[in-house]
Amino acid sequence: MNKQQFDFTASVVWTVLDPFLKLHFGERCDDFEFGCECCERWRLADKLLAFDSPRSPQTLTQEIETLKTSLQWREELLSKMSK
Repeated sequence: MNKQQFDFTASVVWTVLDPFLKLHFGERCDDFEFGCECCERWRLADKLLAFDSPRSPQTLTQEIETLKTSLQWREELLSKMSK
């Protein structure tokens, strides 16, 4: 998906999500508050759209390194649990 396609898709998704979130959870809070149901729902919507957003090669490289570190940590944990 290129940036233009993503931007179009994101605008369509927000057209549906925005009124739904406002109706069921209220307006987006100015500042994120941990434990606030409204903040959590808006944050999840943001994450949903950010998941497939086009990324730069530098960002993707950083993401891959983070995933490798996460996998390594899990493999070490699993080996300790298996002993």
